[in-house]
Amino acid sequence: MIAVRLLEEQQIAIVASPAYLARHQPPAMPQDLLSHNCIRLRVGDWNGSIMQWDFEKDGRKFEVAVDGALILNDWFLILNAVLDGLGVGYFPEILVSSHIANGSLLRLLDDWSGRFPGVHLFYPSRRQMPGPLRAFVDFMREHHTFPSRGPNSLPKSS
Repeated sequence: MIAVRLLEEQQIAIVASPAYLARHQPPAMPQDLLSHNCIRLRVGDWNGSIMQWDFEKDGRKFEVAVDGALILNDWFLILNAVLDGLGVGYFPEILVSSHIANGSLLRLLDDWSGRFPGVHLFYPSRRQMPGPLRAFVDFMREHHTFPSRGPNSLPKSS
C-alpha cells in the first residue's frame, strides 16, 4: 500500500459564534461543555458512531462525552449550524480558520485543544494507477492542499 499525506496534522478548534456566546457563558474547561449544546458529527453510517471530542493539556489526553440537540453527518452542515449560533463545534482548524480570522467564530478552550491527525490517501501501487485516481492525485497537487515534496508527497504524473 502507498500512503500519501493530503492534509497535514491540524490543531483542533473548538468554536462558537458571538451570538451563541452572548446567550451562554463560555466554557473555562472541557467539562463545562456538558452544559452547552455541542453540535456533533456522525462519522459512520453503518454503525451510527459519533465522533468523540478529545482534549489534551500538559501531555495528558482525555475525552469529554459532550451532548447536544444536533448530530449531523457533514462538517459543513455543522459549520453552518455553529455560524448560525445553534451551538459549539469541534473542527480541524483548517475548516474554520477563515471564520476565526473574520470574527464570525470565536475559539474556545485553546489551552485544551488536541490535534487532528491529518488526512491520508491509501492506494495499492504506483504502477498502473487507474485514470480516476490519477486525475484526483493531479487535482490535489495542482490545488496545493498538501506538501509537494518529501517521502509522503504525491507521485508525479507520468
